[in-house]
Amino acid sequence: MKVLSRIRLMLTQNLGLKVLALVLAVLSFLYSHGEENEEATFRVPVEYLFPADLVLMNDDPLPEQVVIVASGTRTALSRTQDLDLRYVVDLEEANSGTTEYSFRQPPSSFPERLRISTVSPAMIRFSFDEQDRRLVPVQIRVRGSLPAGFVETERSVVPAEVALAGAKSELAELTSIQTTPLRLDRYAQGFDGDLALDTTGLHLLPESASSVSVKLVVEEVMAEREYGAVRVSLSRGLSARLGLLLEPTAALVTLKGPVPVLDLLRTENLTLELGGPVGKLPAVGEESSVGWAPGARAEGELGLTLRIDHPRGERIEVVAVSPSAIVLRSELVETPDSAIPEEGATPDEPEEEP
Repeated sequence: MKVLSRIRLMLTQNLGLKVLALVLAVLSFLYSHGEENEEATFRVPVEYLFPADLVLMNDDPLPEQVVIVASGTRTALSRTQDLDLRYVVDLEEANSGTTEYSFRQPPSSFPERLRISTVSPAMIRFSFDEQDRRLVPVQIRVRGSLPAGFVETERSVVPAEVALAGAKSELAELTSIQTTPLRLDRYAQGFDGDLALDTTGLHLLPESASSVSVKLVVEEVMAEREYGAVRVSLSRGLSARLGLLLEPTAALVTLKGPVPVLDLLRTENLTLELGGPVGKLPAVGEESSVGWAPGARAEGELGLTLRIDHPRGERIEVVAVSPSAIVLRSELVETPDSAIPEEGATPDEPEEEP
């Protein structure tokens, strides 16, 4: 009985404190063991501080953020998501050459109770070179060729030299810099505008020139070409006259002009036309020789004119006509009696051809 009384006394003495202690112990156990560890991914932005007197030589773009995978309690991970995490890569005191920076060291403000499992990228290597400045000649780079019948007559670039600032080792080997390619097959009419400089493979500072003004003058190639069997005909005013005969009725014509125009010109586009005032026509039974002469037909005289059916016919020059003269013969033409004017009547005189 004494044992039971003693046990009862132990359980009931300071009962409130004992219950409180038990509750606190249970809560502490649940807090420390009841929340399992989880994983979370953090994308941490990176800020770079570079030396002012060096040029970064890295060809690949630098990462803008680092991906960290860390594990910990849900509460700790949730609180970390709200932090302003940032990597600051301070290289302002770096020297010319190669240096490395590791991202395995967690960024500032990263909770120590979180365990980092992976970091990507874990490390990055930087390469620096000394700065230099030079004036470099510019060359126009072209591709392809001009269309047939066109020729380049002038090529210029302004400025002829550009100021470049960048890596000393690269500028020391640079004898000139080219423009981006100019496709000649697209510029049969020439080019006058700005072209970007081709800085591929160069590590330049923003202050360097980036473009130049380029002028390319293109002209059509002039050539001579013969066209045979060109039709010889009377002008509209003279063709109304009966009994007029031409000999020969075809001629060989030599023309000079732009090759693209000559390439599209055909014999059927040409007509050698004899025209002039009616009063200059030979009398019936007689003939006259009408020669070709350069330039416009003399006013008040019979002459030969080459008619060219082409939108750019004004660019064509007649070099020679063979034969150089056309024989114009006037013959008597029998007319019906109804066409003979009555006695005393005066037939209408045809107007002189303008």
